Parts: sequence; C-alpha cells; structure tokens
Amino acid sequence: MGKSPIRQTIALVDIGSNAVRCVVARLDDRPGVKVEFRRRVQTRLGASPSNELPPEAVRKTLRAVRQFLKRARRDHQPARLLCIATSAVRDATNRDTLLGPLAELGLAPVRILSGAEEGRLGAEAALRALPIEHGVILDLGGGSLQLTPVTDAAIHASQSVPLGVARLARRFLTTDPAAPDEITALRAEVRAQLAPLLRQLPAGGQALISGGTVHALVRLALTRETPTRATPRTHGQSLHLAAVRALRAWLEPMTLDERTRAPGVDPERADVLPVAALVLEELHASSPIPALTACRSSVREAILWHEAAKLAR
Repeated sequence: MGKSPIRQTIALVDIGSNAVRCVVARLDDRPGVKVEFRRRVQTRLGASPSNELPPEAVRKTLRAVRQFLKRARRDHQPARLLCIATSAVRDATNRDTLLGPLAELGLAPVRILSGAEEGRLGAEAALRALPIEHGVILDLGGGSLQLTPVTDAAIHASQSVPLGVARLARRFLTTDPAAPDEITALRAEVRAQLAPLLRQLPAGGQALISGGTVHALVRLALTRETPTRATPRTHGQSLHLAAVRALRAWLEPMTLDERTRAPGVDPERADVLPVAALVLEELHASSPIPALTACRSSVREAILWHEAAKLAR
C-alpha cells in the first residue's frame, strides 16, 4: 500500500495595497493545493499620497480580517494561519498601527515581502499558470509594479517600482475628471520609472501580466468589442497597444461617476482604470513588448505551493 498523504489546512491573509484577500486551502504532500474558500475586500491601504497607511483603510482591513478568521475557524478549522503584506505595508512609516492589531488576532509575524520577493513569487505563479520560455512577467498592483525577466523558462531577478495604480491615482489625479497637466505629470513619472527597467528587456518573447485591475481592463476591452457576450474569460487574453490606447482615451475624459456607470466597468476599480490603462500604454509604447497577456495568478498561489512542498520534506 502507498503512503498516506500528509494533509494540512492553512488560512492565508494577503494584505495588499488595494485589497485584503483571504484564502483557506487544503494542502497535501503530493504536493497539491485545493482552495476551499476565498474572499476579497477592497481597502485601498496604498491610496495615501504619503507613506502612511490611511486610518480608515486600516480599520477596514482589520474588520475584514476579523470576519475572515471567524469564518475560517468556524467552518474550516485551519491548522495554521499565515499573513503576508506587500507594497503599502512595506513602505509605510506607520505600519505598526496595522501590525500590532494583526498580532492580537493571531497573525504574527506578518511576512512583509520585499519588492524582489513579491516579483519572484508572482513570476513563479504566472509560469505555473501560463508557461513561457522567453519574455517578461509583470504584476501591476495597487502600490507597485514588479517586472521579472524569463529566459529558457528560468526566472531572473525581479525589480519593483512604485507604480501601483492606487498610489499613482491618489498622488497625481486630484480633479474629476483629471486635468491635462495632471495626466502629463502622471505620464512623465511612469516613463521615468519604467525607462531603466525596459531598457534591459530583450526583443521578442512573451509578456504575462497579472493584477486585478489588469483583468478588469481586459474584461472591459472584450465587453466593448462584443457587448452582447457573457462575462468574458480574461486569463490568456492579450491586449495590444491599439486596444490599450483606445481604452485610455475613452476612460480619461470621464468623471468618476460616468466611469462607474459605464457598461463593462468594474465599479470598485473605476477610479484607477485610467491610470492602469496609461501604465499599460507606456509599457507597450516604450518597450519591445509586442502584446500583454493577462494571467490569472497571484503571489498567494506561490506561497501555498511552497507550503505544500514543505509537507513532502
């Protein structure tokens, strides 16, 4: 008879710059990962123009985490709790206002990922979801953008820049709709941050890009292309420069209310969609990237697969 699998249930809390995400997963040593429950609550921790976590965003995060842990403990009885945090917490001067209460909830120590770690883990998850041999993997979040080159299916060192959509929106767009000089300043900042990264990219290859706002943009592009179709699948869909530029030009002149009510727009992301479109436009226009392919993957998945692999040791 074969050896019985070693199993463990883990509750993972991912505190991002745009939202807190919570996952309960059952792991075994084959290795395997089976997600049993997931939840997302938008908090906008990374929306402050300074390096401070907004008090209301901290309160929303803690409230969501308490509700999640209550349900996880009641319905799934996880053996372990894990908590990771990314750009907003990584950069915050007042992070203890969040880390202290999280410790009281049993989430200590919180693993605060460096930009390089975040990029590497995101790239591992992306390659598992959509394997590529040569190209680049990008992860556009609320607080930062990670860029990870890939050659011969091997991941190289990741780099992180503070080009997250929530961070940029709060820093540069103060009028509604955004004024031309605000857009000009935003574009100049994006170009300046991207230039040293994009010069290192080889020509050709594939580009995978993950992030909730990216998928919202792809979904919007597909919906505008075929308005009568059901909610489109975004994983594996590619965006070319012309489509990204058209989306940005359509979204940019609208007020927030107009965008929120526009067909195909995710209301929770209506405020950051024009910023995301501009970042993607600059990625296209300033690099040898021929197309951006949306990838439904996340750092959370890589963390869970690493934990499952530990069971086999």
